[in-house]
Formats: sequence, structure tokens, C-alpha cells
Amino acid sequence: MLKKFIAITAISFAILFLLGLIRYFFGIESSTIIGCVIYYLFFIVCMHTQKKLGKLKVFLAVILGILILNVPLRITAFDSSIITLPEMVLYLISVLVSYMSYSVQNKASRYIVFFSYLSVVSIASLALYKYWFNYVNFGNFNEKLKKAENVIDIEVFTNENETQVLNSNGNILVLDFWNSECAACFEKFPALQKLSDKYSEKVDFYAINIPFRNERNKDIFKKISAMGYSFNTVIAKDSMLYKKLGVKVFPTTLIIDKNDNIIFRGDIESVGGIINKLLN
Repeated sequence: MLKKFIAITAISFAILFLLGLIRYFFGIESSTIIGCVIYYLFFIVCMHTQKKLGKLKVFLAVILGILILNVPLRITAFDSSIITLPEMVLYLISVLVSYMSYSVQNKASRYIVFFSYLSVVSIASLALYKYWFNYVNFGNFNEKLKKAENVIDIEVFTNENETQVLNSNGNILVLDFWNSECAACFEKFPALQKLSDKYSEKVDFYAINIPFRNERNKDIFKKISAMGYSFNTVIAKDSMLYKKLGVKVFPTTLIIDKNDNIIFRGDIESVGGIINKLLN
């Protein structure tokens, strides 16, 4: 019996590892939906093949396979793993729903439960993850802040040695925070350039680099110049500036209105719509 319990736990853990690969290549929405289906069906299959083990022991073995790595990971690295917390919770719920539905004798009722649950998971994954990502990455469920935040002095290097304090001066400011090791930051630069080309007469755009300790200013400026971008590139004088402005991840874009208030914290893709509303 113990060997069967361990085998189910091991397979459950292997499924979790496979879902991690699916998440990496296809996104967390896909891995969540696929994972919920797999764990639901896996419990049913285990019950058909391991009836002697008992429903409760099968349930505990599958759950243990999900939690055996998740629990220590979330204790030791909670901040970095919180983004996938809903995924783990939905896997656990899938096993619980499967456990409860297995008691239903009518097969048609089982199918109704399965497809109803799958529909709920699909809607939750596709519609609600965006709000969860916003909350984890930007501190609020909606990127546009409910209450404007007063901005602190933003002192930056405009070249190797000269500094400047950024303020609106009656214009809208768009600040895109990045660092040199952030691949996603470079992937977003074309979107920043496109916005800068379209709105530069009425909006000031700045890509603000948060330098690493041994980075030289001239190397950072040279890197952006070599890529052919024309938006303003500056370097934060205070390497902790991003934290003081509520930035948690890179890249993060802020919009500062004409009254020097932060009104938006989120992805560059959402900036165009906000600017249109502010200008109109």
C-alpha cells in the first residue's frame, strides 16, 4: 500500500513539473487550464486502478505531490513565487472537486460537474489573471491608480556627468523603468519608441535606467544609442529610485500628470489609451 501511495505522489509531482514546462512555453493561463483537467482526470484514473488504496489515501497522495515542492518554495521565496499562487490553488481545488464528484453515482452528473468546473477555471484563467498580475507587479488590480500619488524628486543623469530633476512643467510625463539585464525591457522599447513618435509634442517620454553597481553611465547611453532609439534615455542617480516610486518589477511604466501626480503604474501597452483620455 505504501508503495502505491508513493507512486501516486511521484506521478502527481511529475505532472506538476510537466505543467511548469507548459507554463514556460505557453503561459500560465494555458498551464492552469490544462493542469486542472489533468489533475481532475488523474484522481479518477487512480481511483479506478487503485481502489484498494481507498479514496481518501488516493486524494492525499495526489495532494502531496502538488504540495511537496510548493510549500517549501512558497515559504522560502514567497515574493518571487506569488505570481503562480492561484495556479496551485486551482490544482488543489481540481483534485477536491474530482474527489467529491467521484462519490456521484450518475455518470452524466459527473460529466456535468467536470465541464462546469472546467468552464469556471477557463473563465478565471483567461479573465482574472490580468488583474492578479497587475496586483502582484504593480500593487493594484487596475493599472490606473484609484488615487493619484504625489511624485518625489526624480533626479537623473542626462549624460555621463550632468544631472536634471524631471518634472512635468505642464506636460504629461511617461517614465519607463528598466535595467540592463532585463530582456523584457528591451522587447518593450519599440512600443515606447512608437508612443514617443506619436505623442512627443505633448508628452515627455523617458526611459529611466536603474544602474547596477559596477555599470558606467557612458556604457548605458552607448547601448541605447547603438540600438537607434530616439526617446529620452536617462539614468537614475539614486539606484533605489524605483522602489520609492512603487516600482516592483522591470519593466514598469509610470504616467505623471500635469500636476506632478502619478496616475498610472503598469505595462507600456496600456499607456496609449491613458494618454488619449488625458489629452482629450
